[in-house]
Amino acid sequence: MKLFIHTLVSTALIAVSFCLFSCDENTEGFGSTGRDGLPSAFKTENQTTYLSYSGNRLLQMMNQDGFTTTFNYEGNELRGISYAPPADPNIADGHGYTGFEKEGNKIIVKQSGEPSMDISYNQEIELDGNGFPTKITDLGAFQITSEGYKKVWDGKYYYALTFEPSTKNLLKLEKFNLKDSTLITTSSFQYSDQPGSMSQVELPLWFFSYHSLTSGISSRQYLNYRNTLTEETVTDGKTGNTHTTYYKYTYNKNAYPVAVDNGEEKMDIRY
Repeated sequence: MKLFIHTLVSTALIAVSFCLFSCDENTEGFGSTGRDGLPSAFKTENQTTYLSYSGNRLLQMMNQDGFTTTFNYEGNELRGISYAPPADPNIADGHGYTGFEKEGNKIIVKQSGEPSMDISYNQEIELDGNGFPTKITDLGAFQITSEGYKKVWDGKYYYALTFEPSTKNLLKLEKFNLKDSTLITTSSFQYSDQPGSMSQVELPLWFFSYHSLTSGISSRQYLNYRNTLTEETVTDGKTGNTHTTYYKYTYNKNAYPVAVDNGEEKMDIRY
């Protein structure tokens, strides 16, 4: 199950412009968008991910090994994400699905995947009156039976999110123990005034923010939906100890990022 939580978040920000990265026949259907803020590929030392669109709407991502992530819509609503492994007879598992169900001011996230497709890991995203996702709660894991859902285990955490109203940039993410509300960590984010690498991608704010639950240089590009993330400080809720990650960018002539270095990993961004 953790595979799909990680995939949903870090299988994203990807890269194409194939002949600049790799002229692989498996990238058919993917290509340069030619538009700043609408990335076609993300390339690190170990992985290249390609993105395809319909207009500005993200349709699919594919890793260089052929693993695909497909976005499913009903009208203008993002309703789910399908995962499929490469066509390799040696890979038995890998298919999965994440569904998004809107219930009033809440989005219910349901994740399942092989080999346990009858188990659903659920989370709840709560939106405020302005559409900001202010709280994400782990609901736990549920077994899908003929009589409905049966809880297998409880969730462990919930998260509080704080935004800058005018830019909609995520400023703070607090992680709490669900049982007693003990603060575990606080992540604080700072941005430059430059437009972000994903600032032209049409996805709901709650979806971009949902990816703040994961880390990594690729996943952090999801926070570049408005401006460019430059600094992230994580504070331990118990000890007060802090760790800061700085994101240094190379920009094109239009001030959009085309490469990023966080001190541990580098990534190229192509449009």
